[in-house]
Amino acid sequence: MRITTHQITNPGIYDASDRRKKEMTKYKKAIKRSKFLTKKEKRHWELLGHILTTNQILEAQRIILDEDLKHFKTKQALERAKPKPIKEEEE
Repeated sequence: MRITTHQITNPGIYDASDRRKKEMTKYKKAIKRSKFLTKKEKRHWELLGHILTTNQILEAQRIILDEDLKHFKTKQALERAKPKPIKEEEE
């Protein structure tokens, strides 16, 4: 995802279309649901969304979801690999 210098120096270019609002809502929900981002990082990602184009928002949303899925799969694999406790026989 490339951010142009124009987007940084003039972030006032804001598209208020219904499609943009819908994508921003999805993007913000993806950020809030993410488990790997800290509170500060979530705030930074949310602020970043305001200068991105609609296509860049879609790409950023995909990146967040993919990374969250990777962390979830890793957590599942670690849970499966964890040794199970040995039950002592009752006498």
